[in-house]
Amino acid sequence: LPSLMEKDEPAALGDFTSVMKFEYWYLELPKSVIVRFIVKAHKMILNNQVWRYGAVLKLDGNTALVRADERDKRVSIFIAGEESTRRDALAILRAHFDDIHAMFAAPPESFIYPPQYPDLRLPFADMKTLAKTEREHKAVYQGKPVTINLRELLDGFVTPEEKRKDEEREEREFGRRGDI
Repeated sequence: LPSLMEKDEPAALGDFTSVMKFEYWYLELPKSVIVRFIVKAHKMILNNQVWRYGAVLKLDGNTALVRADERDKRVSIFIAGEESTRRDALAILRAHFDDIHAMFAAPPESFIYPPQYPDLRLPFADMKTLAKTEREHKAVYQGKPVTINLRELLDGFVTPEEKRKDEEREEREFGRRGDI
């Protein structure tokens, strides 16, 4: 399958500036990751815009660009569309990647980028943990201190279903630790 796809990214993919951005960073990016994703998501591919290292997808009124970068060992997801539905579109794509990552010994790190600070990379798991006790996260962006409302930021990336599952998992883990 990979050898049948175009090697180069199509020239006109659409406008993916000012969009939601989510990334997976790998210690080593297996070539099979993006290929498996493309196979899983093949029904969502928009206008046959698919190549060896990515695809443009249409889901829930949103357009997503999913691109693998073997050199930098990461997969980037960009979602353009209505803010109210981007989170759900991201959840669908992340579910596909979760299935793929389930076979890895060490899953990749996940990062989110606040829409108002498009180059500020924040560790997704850390932000979810911090949001439980902190309202805001302070960071430096382009040499200036910025304050990010964590709950507002995460509401754009985390579905209510994911929040509920995280809380249930924590309760189970806390119960096990409490029993010891």
